[in-house]
Amino acid sequence: MRNLFKRLRHTANKPLLFGFYGALGYLIVALLLGETLLALTKLLPSTDKIPQAVALLVDTSGSMNAGKLQEVKQAAANFVQRQTSNSNEFAVVGFGSHPQVGSSLSKNSGQIQQAMSTIRNMEE
Repeated sequence: MRNLFKRLRHTANKPLLFGFYGALGYLIVALLLGETLLALTKLLPSTDKIPQAVALLVDTSGSMNAGKLQEVKQAAANFVQRQTSNSNEFAVVGFGSHPQVGSSLSKNSGQIQQAMSTIRNMEE
């Protein structure tokens, strides 16, 4: 190894040699301290959940026949049921030729489910 460095010192120009030694130094430091320094930058997962306000917009235009609208309403109801945080608020708004406000922001999932059932296709 020593012969390699001697030969390199005599045959390589100074900028190349400077780059080689610098890269070698970084490699050694990374191998020795890399995992330790990486562990210091790791963030612990936060257990605090920020409350969200979610508006469920349901298309009630003429393109939404009864089957499609029922499917969308069921998907929205399932979404509300899957939420694990009781601090989230939901609103239900139907839109087509005229807006329908089913529910303003509420944490009450029963009220949201009721609001989903009141949204209907205005074109029918």
